[in-house]
Amino acid sequence: MRILVSGATGNVGGALVKQLADADVAVRAVSRRPADAGLPDGVEVVFGDADRPDTIAAAAQDADAAFVMTAGKDSGALRALADAGVRRVVYLSALTVQTRPGFPIGAWQEAAELDLRRLLPESTILRPGQFTSNTLAWRKMVGSGTIYAPFPDVATLMIDPYDIAAVARAVLLDPSGRYLGAAYGLTGAELITTRRRVEILGEVLDRDLQVVEIDRTAARSQMPLPEALADAALELSANPNAAETEILPAVQEILGREPHTFADWVRANRHHFD
Repeated sequence: MRILVSGATGNVGGALVKQLADADVAVRAVSRRPADAGLPDGVEVVFGDADRPDTIAAAAQDADAAFVMTAGKDSGALRALADAGVRRVVYLSALTVQTRPGFPIGAWQEAAELDLRRLLPESTILRPGQFTSNTLAWRKMVGSGTIYAPFPDVATLMIDPYDIAAVARAVLLDPSGRYLGAAYGLTGAELITTRRRVEILGEVLDRDLQVVEIDRTAARSQMPLPEALADAALELSANPNAAETEILPAVQEILGREPHTFADWVRANRHHFD
């Protein structure tokens, strides 16, 4: 079996490549910069760009399944996979597709899901919420001892990218077909505030860290996003709705274990804060 993995150098894609390679599955990793991919030995790395469907079509030759991070312009990457005969596809969408239909964050995933159902109806859709790895944006602030953040006492759900990759791996390798055509919202198993995240970081890293609350304007200036998307992200953080604070069971049901906690993620990634 050969599995095509797009976004192979990202948090989820990179974790999936490693998990598949560790399971002795043939992996073809797609990257815009193959020479700089830095993936495990034995992993085939090829050039591919979702906005250039011809490169996805070439990469998909003789692949049995695929993990897709982005559908590309006008869902061209999905059409390329369908034309190449790939039927088992896991698509990484966003939780907001089911919690806030039409919301700016998740809008392009929502449109891609419609095309996916038409082009590749056996696909499995994964809709994760906020990644624990977003905490890496604090690295410089951790070094200074002060975390500047908005809404420090609003509790939200986060999920470890490793768990998302583990779910994708389980779905891609499952011989029963039980996941075909399904969509799963993915969350961690704990509601956690920014203040508590900072406390955990301090405990694990053995550092004295403090939180300073900032307003939306200051927070927006820290975010490398277009203003409309930054505002949408801030709205999600400030005012999660009932569906966005509901702990979902899919990770445990598919993996047979509890999702990793934020503390688990920090312990596994503490080297990034050194």
